[in-house]
Amino acid sequence: MNFRGLPISTGIFRCVLLGLLAVALTATAQEFTLPVYQLTIAPDDLEALLQNPFTNSRKPAILTSDSVDYPCEVRFRGATARDLPKKSWKVFFEGDGPLGWDETNLNAEYRDKSLMRNALCMDLARALELPAPDFRYISLLVNGEYWGVHHEIESIDEDFFERRGLELETLFKSVSHAARFAPVLEPERLTEYYEPQCAPQGSIDTLAARFVFFQNAARNSIEEHAEALVDVDNVMRYFATQYAINNQDGFTKNFYLAEDHARLYRLFPWDCDATLGNDWRGDFVFDPFNLDMGLLVVQTLFQRLIAVEDYSDLYYALLDETIAGGFDTLTVRAQQYHDLIQHDVYLDTMKRGTNEEFETALTDILGYLSGRREALSEISHVERFDVEDYSRTTDHIDAADDPIFLSARISGDPLFVYSILMQNAEENFWFLLEDDGLHGDSVAGDHIYSRMVTLPDGVPPYYYTFRITPQNRLGVSYWPPAGDFAFWSTPLHVPVIGLSISQPEANSIEIESAVQTSDHETHALVLRNVSDRSIQLGGYVVRLGSSVRMGRIGREAPLRPGQAMIFSNHPEIMRSYNPWDIVAGGFYFPVQPGDTVSLETPSGDRVISRSIEGVFVLEDQVGEVVINEINYHSADNFDPGDWIELHAPGAAVSVFNWILRDDDNLHGYGLPHNAAIPAGGYLIIAENPAGFSVLFPAVGNVYGPLDFGFSGSGDDVRLFNAEGTLVDAVTYDDALPWPQSPDGDGPTLELVSPALDNSDAANWRASAPSAPHGTPGAENSVYTPAEEPELPAVVRDWQIVNVYPNPFNSETRIELLAPRAERTAIMIYDILGRVTQTIPLQTAPGLQSVVWSGNTSEGALAASGIYFIRIGNRETSTLRKVVLLR
Repeated sequence: MNFRGLPISTGIFRCVLLGLLAVALTATAQEFTLPVYQLTIAPDDLEALLQNPFTNSRKPAILTSDSVDYPCEVRFRGATARDLPKKSWKVFFEGDGPLGWDETNLNAEYRDKSLMRNALCMDLARALELPAPDFRYISLLVNGEYWGVHHEIESIDEDFFERRGLELETLFKSVSHAARFAPVLEPERLTEYYEPQCAPQGSIDTLAARFVFFQNAARNSIEEHAEALVDVDNVMRYFATQYAINNQDGFTKNFYLAEDHARLYRLFPWDCDATLGNDWRGDFVFDPFNLDMGLLVVQTLFQRLIAVEDYSDLYYALLDETIAGGFDTLTVRAQQYHDLIQHDVYLDTMKRGTNEEFETALTDILGYLSGRREALSEISHVERFDVEDYSRTTDHIDAADDPIFLSARISGDPLFVYSILMQNAEENFWFLLEDDGLHGDSVAGDHIYSRMVTLPDGVPPYYYTFRITPQNRLGVSYWPPAGDFAFWSTPLHVPVIGLSISQPEANSIEIESAVQTSDHETHALVLRNVSDRSIQLGGYVVRLGSSVRMGRIGREAPLRPGQAMIFSNHPEIMRSYNPWDIVAGGFYFPVQPGDTVSLETPSGDRVISRSIEGVFVLEDQVGEVVINEINYHSADNFDPGDWIELHAPGAAVSVFNWILRDDDNLHGYGLPHNAAIPAGGYLIIAENPAGFSVLFPAVGNVYGPLDFGFSGSGDDVRLFNAEGTLVDAVTYDDALPWPQSPDGDGPTLELVSPALDNSDAANWRASAPSAPHGTPGAENSVYTPAEEPELPAVVRDWQIVNVYPNPFNSETRIELLAPRAERTAIMIYDILGRVTQTIPLQTAPGLQSVVWSGNTSEGALAASGIYFIRIGNRETSTLRKVVLLR
């Protein structure tokens, strides 16, 4: 039996689950010492989760605790742990669950043989007055089978802050080691590294602008302004706890970044299993005396703050506090947690290790705490070797094999200084710099480290930076523009060297204008190549005045003669206005009349500047987006998960903050800030993007994941724009008149033509045999061009021939065929079936047209949304969908 898609309030389904629940309860003969959760789920749904663990589609279930049943939906959770033998669960309750939360996390802690590192680290955070999630241990049974001890932990979401009386303006989750509080070279990927959890309009720009400041501001500026931008005490407490437990996975990822009403950012810990001697694989490597800061080296926020004496003193005082009290707390708690969970852990056959290894894990943790206390007691400061100044002979060379003199003046006497040249995120080249007077600098021992180098083969520009290896054992540190990279993730904005064959010359570039959209949320500067040759601007800087309000242009294609570069905060939106120009992201500062804008070389030499007299406001563009293909129930032997294809048949459309929903308003997926559909192109929203890409590797522009799925027995597919306006909707079914083979046989639902009304089942087909699993990201296999309707010689029924433009934002023309002369009316209804406008009409037989100006019967402007136009009488009528976008 398949319960897929049934609402958990369905009476029959509830009865079936309760029947399973009764069996599960009687099947439990074990005596557990921990609180017990009984999870009851339809066997078919459980099997579907096990077959596709990375799906975010939820399955209906009942969780029982202390004889109380909690209707819920469940799925597996974890970025990399879902295919491990013991599963972690995400549970979404209809109301509040056993602990008063509307959702909870049941972590298997499979990689941690002690099952307690996460709990201990949250305890340490609280000991240092950092807000951290609440938790407890439970024993989990699934359909009567014991699935082992789980660590139940509170979600960090809006309710987390409300329960603690904490202010919340924005919330991001860092999920990649590229989350280093620094600008990135591919700004449109920013939300891949910082997943928005609560992100009002403009919040991503604000975050990116803070990155620019902390990467580029002078040290005195950091000291002057840091406390107005971040909660310095919180930040230093966070990094002190992570360093104390040696959480290499917690410096540049696995934290939540929250902004309060005072616009201060704070850090909150999450996922601390790779700590206290364990690596990310769960292997115990011990080594408590390893004081290398690892990825803390590339954490820009920490490195900029630690260079300020007062903040450095605070950090080391917090480490002392950790040693004096925090480790004592952890030593006691480790024994307490071990004793608390020992009985049920011994019964847990799904855990990673044996019972003997569980006992050894406690000994390992206690030994690590003792050794780490000793190691940290020796630290009073980090021996810093800052890059005080740096230089190279030129920003550009005439040929790739021309030598370049690179030098850096370094404070102190480091062990090694390297210069690193990087062509992209995968390729980098290291050069040892010397202070021996033999490598381009004639004076030895003057703290200037240098070498003559040549660019390796490849395509300039090359980004470069420095790495300094100190003589002590405390690891490395840096001050921008120097730094070490995790090269396999996106690098920071740093200086570059390019070939002079494409460098801008005097009067070759013009700062043409500053523009913004009518909502003032998207802005851009227009740079135009006014020369007769192509120009490469990669690595060049656009700056407002003399401040750190700046952006570095990434590795864009060369500007052809006469071509413009649009440098914007929202490139995906600007492309819909300028599809023929180069559009680059990374400039987050709106330009005001009177501002001076400069274009600078990578080393800061001014190429051109201009005072901006005014800012041009771009006219709103109405771009059509059509729900074009639906995969709601895959075949068992080819299951990429549910997916929806959106199509822009006309102009490019930004779909930032657009939301896809099914028939449940509690289900929704918001598209990120870089999401856009190119002109004539496609965008896929996949339930499981990873699984989708395995089966459709050539398809791009894929977003997700969804934490819900679409029903196999019919559902709504609804698309809302950023203002919350419903812009398209399809209500499909698996019964006639809809095609039935897309319900599990392999084909998808394909729209015959985007010009046809997709609310009409007659305009949908199953994908053709040539496309047995659909055509995501491409023209539909059943596509048939919509032809101009042939007007019948004799008109017997009312017909709406055409509605154009559609969508519209001021007025739309309705062309209709009338069967006879008659006094009638065109009725316009909103999506709820309410009459919005009545247009009286005296028809004559044949073709005629009427204009609707988007107003209501009262003369007010109708709201944006979907409307239905109806013409006819009691005997016959016809209906057509139209979209109004203000």
